[in-house]
Amino acid sequence: MKSILCIDFPIQIITQLKLQHFGFFKICHFQNQMIDFRRYRILILPVEKFIPLYKQLNSTPTIPYGSIEFLEEAFHLGAEDYLKDNWTTIELILRLEKIMTLNQVSISGHTVEIGFNGMKVNNSPVSLTNRETKLMYLLYKNINSIVEYETLRHYIEIKTDNYEKSLYVTVSMLKKKLRKELPDLFPDKIYIHNISSIGYQLKISCG
Repeated sequence: MKSILCIDFPIQIITQLKLQHFGFFKICHFQNQMIDFRRYRILILPVEKFIPLYKQLNSTPTIPYGSIEFLEEAFHLGAEDYLKDNWTTIELILRLEKIMTLNQVSISGHTVEIGFNGMKVNNSPVSLTNRETKLMYLLYKNINSIVEYETLRHYIEIKTDNYEKSLYVTVSMLKKKLRKELPDLFPDKIYIHNISSIGYQLKISCG
């Protein structure tokens, strides 16, 4: 089953993938229109198409490509990665491999997986809402770094003016679930820290 949707790809990139990286070529679907994109695991498209559609694409890991001037805006809107103009097939494959590699970490004898589709501990799913899943995944992608309120707001689609309060409620509910379902890990080995007036930070102590 093809799992990567590629929009408006340069013909030379398609040709190189087919001739030199056939394994990736087989799992890619190349087209010029955004049709049934939710069926795919990863979406790659021009940044000019990503920006007006980013709210619809938030549930699908997306790699926009285009001018460097849009790089910061693309990440701010939730892009998984970014391909700057004149990118090559090798750059493309490296970014795809990073996304497709399982987000797995060993913590005190427990195997924890945190991905864009959910969270598992020792291969058992942790019951999270869609918003909590996206929040946990974004924090994990920026592990031990602060993710600012505004970035979190856009990524998990908080539309109210008082978004910091809504974000606080979401984080509080997530903490309660982690405390209940991961009693051996939370909060000593896994912890979500609030950096006042700035954002949130996920801290994980591995080993």
